[in-house]
Amino acid sequence: FLELYRDNTVLLRRAGVTSVEVVTVSLAIGMVCIILTVAGSVHSFEAPTEDESFQRFEHFVWFAVTTLTTVGYGDFAPSLTVSRTACMAGMVLAISWVPLQVTRLQHALAQQPVHAGRMPERGEPFVLLCGRVSRLQVRAFFR
Repeated sequence: FLELYRDNTVLLRRAGVTSVEVVTVSLAIGMVCIILTVAGSVHSFEAPTEDESFQRFEHFVWFAVTTLTTVGYGDFAPSLTVSRTACMAGMVLAISWVPLQVTRLQHALAQQPVHAGRMPERGEPFVLLCGRVSRLQVRAFFR
């Protein structure tokens, strides 16, 4: 996974996916991994809790999502130091990693080709504009 994550040109060439799709999928997979890691670590140390509403793994996934998104409803708080440390590590990782991935996504979106219109039929006249063209230049061209 890390090999493909670092070298997404393999996916771009082999699978025919765009760089936006690669970054979006890596962002989603990464967030799921962080959430499940935090939920699993807290669950392994804290479960079963005295509170009956936090017994199953799904409850700890809920806790991980609310903690990592900084919502923090307060319906559950880890009592052990090791669980709190795992939560802090997950928060630091999520807060530092997500903006980097969003920046990668912005760069991928900026590199997307911009086109408008439809492909002309065979023999149909057409105009092809390349590069940065302002509205004034297009108006002047068609006058």
